[in-house]
Amino acid sequence: MHLIPHEAKNVANYWCSWRNQRLFMSNPFFHLRLTDKARHEAAQRDMLSDAFLFGDPGVLASDYMKDIRHDMIVMLDDGWDLPWRGDYTTPGSLILNERRFPYGGKTPADNLAILSRKVADLGYSGTGLWVPMTAQDETWQSLYTLDKFTEFWEERARWMADAGIAYLKVDWGIHQHHVPYRSALTEVIHRLSPGTVVEHAVLDGWWFDPNADRTRLADVMRISDAFRCYDVKFEFNSVSTLARASTMLTLGVQMQNGCAGIVNAGEEPYLAAALGCAMGIMSHPLLRGSVITMLPDAFENGITTQRLLKSDFHSFDHYERALRWQRIAPPMSYAAAPVLCSEEWLTDSWTYDKEPYPFPAYELRGKTCHQSAPATVSRGCPLPEVLTEKRPAWDIVHRPFVVASRHPESGAYAIATLPRTIDGVMNCTTPRADIVARGVSADHPFAVFGEYKTLTLVFDSDIEGCRLFGGDLLLDDQPELTGREGITVSGNALTLDGELLARLGTECAAFHDLADPGCIFRLVRA
Repeated sequence: MHLIPHEAKNVANYWCSWRNQRLFMSNPFFHLRLTDKARHEAAQRDMLSDAFLFGDPGVLASDYMKDIRHDMIVMLDDGWDLPWRGDYTTPGSLILNERRFPYGGKTPADNLAILSRKVADLGYSGTGLWVPMTAQDETWQSLYTLDKFTEFWEERARWMADAGIAYLKVDWGIHQHHVPYRSALTEVIHRLSPGTVVEHAVLDGWWFDPNADRTRLADVMRISDAFRCYDVKFEFNSVSTLARASTMLTLGVQMQNGCAGIVNAGEEPYLAAALGCAMGIMSHPLLRGSVITMLPDAFENGITTQRLLKSDFHSFDHYERALRWQRIAPPMSYAAAPVLCSEEWLTDSWTYDKEPYPFPAYELRGKTCHQSAPATVSRGCPLPEVLTEKRPAWDIVHRPFVVASRHPESGAYAIATLPRTIDGVMNCTTPRADIVARGVSADHPFAVFGEYKTLTLVFDSDIEGCRLFGGDLLLDDQPELTGREGITVSGNALTLDGELLARLGTECAAFHDLADPGCIFRLVRA
């Protein structure tokens, strides 16, 4: 049975160049992180060029996600409009640097259009641009008034409209905390380049702070088409992202200026798929110009050699599974569905007695840090229940985070278990548990992401006698599973064995890919 549409309904997801700009650098530049952070970051920005994107090898010209490129925008991150090996005092020109991108256009808009066409010719949905919240030539000593700032962006918005720029990732800068300036930027882009999605963020550092002021967060969210959870520590990727996303979704923000209002959950594809969020993907199998084809025991990052368990270097299939699911259940706005969060929070911890990839956190050496998030979160459906009676009463650590949603438009249901950073293992342990999910529609597809001991889905009607189709989300056609071992039907409940889900959800996994399982299912009444 064919369950997944061929095209995305709307594209709010992107692949971002920033991490690969770092991974393409040679070891000496990694070592600069120890002694000269400014030179290290300058070298990372200098990696971004036409050859980096389209050369041989080029990150966009490789086979990476070739089957779902039309589900992603390509985001050029910090460095694309800077002088080659120049200073960093005047970012934000929105003018392609001629040495990096020697296109020979007559105007800045012409060059942006050439770039946009080259990206589109490879099958991607569009081109996105990173920009600071700073106008070109603006300094702390010579601040732009709001009117002058608006005038600057009116010109740039016309360039973007002419070039067909699909996305604008607005980050830090002189006006990063000035909501009126961010609001003016959004209004200008909507008015003059209405096809461009505007993403904002609130820059609160690496750590989720449960006591932080939520007023500015809500103020920026309401003037954003997309709102990014922002950067998190790699070792706390799941827990910090979930904490931030759940906080954002529970604020009850109402959008202004016709904004779409979608949370971008960064590099948490199964969280994004199961909570109706967008993704900002940075992973890529190209490492310093070489395609990773084998699973090494360790990775030399230029500073330290660290043993790998499961990492972004060997987990790519989950992005494709999540993107394919979002053709059925695309990212939804903050207010699209009611949000529930459990009162119980789970806490992850990591002791900085060794350097985690990608860089050592010297100020944290010898310290144990913690991050917490709600144990369960749902949108448009009841909270999933994690059964604990089969576990020792003291064992509250070895439980997964669980998120779920029922899409308000498609009616599709999705549930995901998310990995933990516990027992000294970094962000790659998904404890298996017995989980019950309620509020599932028997008349629409449903998706299951992650690891389980058992999963019981409780539907809104009796499913006795229904046929069941499903399997790996990477499959184009889903086989019939009716009567398979590990599947039990009773009244309106369907119980799936975790081992079966693990086999089905990785059936089409690429060689050595370590991504957690992801399945799609559909009931058909006899």
